[in-house]
Amino acid sequence: MGDRKFVIALVVLLGIYIAYELNKPQPEDWSITYYHQSTEPFGAQALEALMAPLFDDEIEHVYKSVYEIYVEDSLDANSLIIANAIGFGKEDTDLLLEQVASGKTVFLSALAFGGVLADTFDLQTSFEDPIGIKTPEQVESDLAGETKVQITFNEGAKSFLVDYPNLGATSSFEPKASDSLEVLATNDENRPVLVRYQNNGQLIMGTLPLAFTNYFTLLEETTSFTEAQLLLIPQDEPLVRNQYYQLGRLESDTPLRVLLSNQSLRWATYILLVAILIFFVFQSKRQQRIIPIITPLANLTLEFVQTLGRLYYKQSNHNNLSHKRVLYWKEFVRTHYNLNTQYLNEDFINELSRKSGKNEATVASLVGLVNTIENQNEISDSILLKFEKNLNEFYGIE
Repeated sequence: MGDRKFVIALVVLLGIYIAYELNKPQPEDWSITYYHQSTEPFGAQALEALMAPLFDDEIEHVYKSVYEIYVEDSLDANSLIIANAIGFGKEDTDLLLEQVASGKTVFLSALAFGGVLADTFDLQTSFEDPIGIKTPEQVESDLAGETKVQITFNEGAKSFLVDYPNLGATSSFEPKASDSLEVLATNDENRPVLVRYQNNGQLIMGTLPLAFTNYFTLLEETTSFTEAQLLLIPQDEPLVRNQYYQLGRLESDTPLRVLLSNQSLRWATYILLVAILIFFVFQSKRQQRIIPIITPLANLTLEFVQTLGRLYYKQSNHNNLSHKRVLYWKEFVRTHYNLNTQYLNEDFINELSRKSGKNEATVASLVGLVNTIENQNEISDSILLKFEKNLNEFYGIE
């Protein structure tokens, strides 16, 4: 009877809390998503409405990597990618340039560019992310202020000036070093903010991705610049907007995802879970049972890999052995730590170190050896032995 009263009281209190949270004024969400269904200031539902009459075909939205859409899905369309940061590796860069050479248009807009793509065109980005370090009140104050950046757009017969709110134009390219790039827009310091590479098709890169958000798309003085950028993409050809590089795969909404996406419902869910946990703790004290000890199954997978490794080592097939060890390690990282192993960069090292609990220097050394092995055709004894030692240290094998 006492337990029943506890549950009823908990449900009543939870209902009162949810009703209060849902009815109180909600603060503006200034997080940057570029999501085509978001009505928040830095979502992009307005961009969807702006593009609809410009392009003959309906815009397709995907949440996959460049490799997946071009190699696995054989995409045959122009593409638009908007994200806070873009840093493609060699394979993805080659795929993008192949698309351009085949006559397609690839439009990339980001606050910062890096990786092989930036190196290919000798692009350096002067990058600031003031929104990420400011409170919502400061963001609102800055957008309402008088500080402006003058953007000059000049492409063919179309040329105009736009007074852009400073908060939306904090990123630009260093003066270009590659003669293959055409400057289409500059800021008032004469630094490029929009460049184009042409080779049958075109690769367009811009540093003002916030231009495509609801706030700047709907702002009267900046709409023209957003539209001018979109018109650089052929309107009579299919266009795919890839949101993978800002939102990830964006799996379909589940009931739990819906609960956690709303701040009020999220806290209500947390309170409910904690209350259930407390309830079970008190219940378990009164109804404890002896739990039999079950010997865990041995991890035969690692033993099998070690046995197979010794076989290859005796055959002096270092190259085959090292590459198979790399493939197993990547699968291990994806399975145990839910990390993407496509780009083994500094962000990957930091995240793997955090999730695995391993020293960052240890992880960095291991990742360096993995990159070395993948880029070499012949592997020496010393590299193989060092790689094996680092793997054992990562796996915790004595």
